[in-house]
Amino acid sequence: MKTPLTAQDREVIYGLAAALTNTAQEGRYRHSIIVNNVHRRMLARKATSLTQYLTLAENEDKEFAELISALTIHTTQWFREMPHYQKVEEFLNSNKERFKTHKFRVLCAASSTGEEPYSFGLMLELFRAQNPWFEYHITASDIDPVSIRTAKEGVYKLIGLPQIPERYRKFLLKGNGPSRGLFSLSSEIKSRCNFAVRDLTKLRKEPLGQFDLIVVRNVLIYFNAEKVQEIVGSLTDLLAPEGMLCLGHSEAIEPGQTKLNLVGNACYTKAPNIASADDSLNKTVLVVDDTASLRKTLNKMLSVAGFKVVQAASAEEASKVMASTKIDVITLDLNMPGMSGQEWLRLQRKAGMRVPVAILSGTNPEEAGDVLGALEDGAQDFIDKAELFKSKEESIERIIALAQNFSVAPKHSASSNLQSHSGSIRKRPDLILIGASTGGTAALVELLQDMPPDSPPILITQHIVKTFARAFAQRLAGSAKLKLADPFKESVLKSGHIYLALDDYHIGVEEIAGELNIKVSNTSPVNRHRPSVDFLFQSATKISKRYNILAVILTGMGADGAKGIKDLHDLGHTTVAQDEASSVVFGMPKEAIKLGGIDIIGNPYQIRKLMNESLRSSFGRPPTAKSFEKMISKVV
Repeated sequence: MKTPLTAQDREVIYGLAAALTNTAQEGRYRHSIIVNNVHRRMLARKATSLTQYLTLAENEDKEFAELISALTIHTTQWFREMPHYQKVEEFLNSNKERFKTHKFRVLCAASSTGEEPYSFGLMLELFRAQNPWFEYHITASDIDPVSIRTAKEGVYKLIGLPQIPERYRKFLLKGNGPSRGLFSLSSEIKSRCNFAVRDLTKLRKEPLGQFDLIVVRNVLIYFNAEKVQEIVGSLTDLLAPEGMLCLGHSEAIEPGQTKLNLVGNACYTKAPNIASADDSLNKTVLVVDDTASLRKTLNKMLSVAGFKVVQAASAEEASKVMASTKIDVITLDLNMPGMSGQEWLRLQRKAGMRVPVAILSGTNPEEAGDVLGALEDGAQDFIDKAELFKSKEESIERIIALAQNFSVAPKHSASSNLQSHSGSIRKRPDLILIGASTGGTAALVELLQDMPPDSPPILITQHIVKTFARAFAQRLAGSAKLKLADPFKESVLKSGHIYLALDDYHIGVEEIAGELNIKVSNTSPVNRHRPSVDFLFQSATKISKRYNILAVILTGMGADGAKGIKDLHDLGHTTVAQDEASSVVFGMPKEAIKLGGIDIIGNPYQIRKLMNESLRSSFGRPPTAKSFEKMISKVV
């Protein structure tokens, strides 16, 4: 056998599997299949030693993905464990009234190459055909990027067709010509399935919302008892009240381990009285809105999430509540009789109020000025009233994030500590890329205030309601004293210009004939977002290395942009994250820092100062990429 593996090599492989996939790799959990998988990749790449192969994986993103795939075990097929599909059908039929006004959300948290989520998609599409009012969405994930790539393509060999019951085959598309012998799924199903690379053990850290059905089958057997309990706890948090969890037939939750009820075939339901968030939230929210029906609805939604809710029908009532009650977070309507929400907020901030505020209003473009003004006057987030009911879980998550993570920090200054892992921005950037979400509108205004007129092109992805994006772009360009470019009309990137993602489109950068151009795309959402920060950052990894890039990730909930900025960091570009003290929600920067993808951490004032210094600098910059071999030595 070529390139035989030594006993030490096997230990390295087991160590890598434990470190990169979080699965147990001791005793009965050790599987020689992963050793054989890695050995197969070594032979494919003609590596004469494990060290040589791991060096290839370090330097090639595609091979690193193959390594992750080799370190995982996949056994999947169409409609595997059919009793689960029958259970879900029974669940849907007994809850029809509930899902007439509520999209049925599914999480397949170890989806492998896609047969499992698409099997559920076929079943749900038939249910939708029989019940036109029904709507569903499937979120599918796996730690293996190679399997996720296959799932996204959604093309399979006809040899698997007999596994699919006859009644579902009308939703399949058989190939012909070059695609002969293959089949795919109807566009109705594929458009309702979203695939992403995620670690099952870290789902709790992602803003996924809640699901009516969670499927995690025949995966827990690869984890030790302690990790299984932790995973089941995360899944229970992600499961909506009265939702269903399906485990593999060979798996079970020990009695008393959770508050889930066994309903047979390794399926569990969550009791209706279990809060959809942490029962120990212990936070008070003040709902300020002059519409009684909306206050009543919010009261119910927020109470279920674990909040104590106090209501006010006007700015005057809100002031009285603030004077007598400790409030942790406020939802504020802008349009109220008497004093407007924006005016009330401005007065409260002047009086020293330090409570986070989420504006809750409509998205009429004519109100853009009022909403942006409120954000400038001290609001931290904006929630569209229409989206509140379409995406209840996500909206409540954002309010919880403000209540748990936010504190109004003092005005940013250069006197606070700047954390730097690579000195400073020592080379003038040719391109500046910025990503932001919750709290980003204020952070961006401070970061880009009074920029030099010869600044390099600045591309920005800010998660914001699309009807307000253009108004915000104009305000930001005015504050920066730079020209605002229209990404739909101007392709070649120019210095002294700002480019902001608009409407429902991603923006990125691409190199054409030696020039940098803006790339506008309406491809699928990334990390649940369109526009996506990761789309912006990852597009820049493909341009020539002769360009120096400065990438900045600002305040925001979730992890959008963390992977992309890590990729830029590993290519040697300078990466910067907003610090926790100045972030409204320290989510996106935190995730980027945890991945090891950040060189410098600071508040917007400090980052602006460093940027301006770099624009006058011509010094070189040392490489910042971490060594993969260091990780290997730690594992061994």
